[in-house]
Amino acid sequence: MRSKKLGATREKLVERLLFRPTVENTSLIKGMIIYIDSYKNVITNITREIFKDFGKDRKFTICFRNPDYNISLIHQNYHDVAVGERLALFTSGGFLEIAINNGTAASLLGLKLGEIIRIEFHDTKNDKNRKNDLST
Repeated sequence: MRSKKLGATREKLVERLLFRPTVENTSLIKGMIIYIDSYKNVITNITREIFKDFGKDRKFTICFRNPDYNISLIHQNYHDVAVGERLALFTSGGFLEIAINNGTAASLLGLKLGEIIRIEFHDTKNDKNRKNDLST
């Protein structure tokens, strides 16, 4: 029986990173953009569970590409912000989404698949009574 050639022989395989967010110390979550939908909303691999477990109701900043576009609140739906404003929310599947109400976040914010998204948590001693808006 004759074997068919499947392709070129590789001496070394390319290893891909796992699609899991990482946590550095207790104040930083690093994730990545894993999907951009047809409306150009950006979906990350950061879950609500990880966010809540490590955030512990602390203030935070979601950081990406341009610091002028950072986000510091989690919203429940698109209509929580004015048309054209950026927002972050969790999808029905529990993943962090970055969007623009009636806009195209990926194009307008210059975000691409595989880019790193950081959530920096802030320990504040003087402002313990103020919490970010995150409902279950």
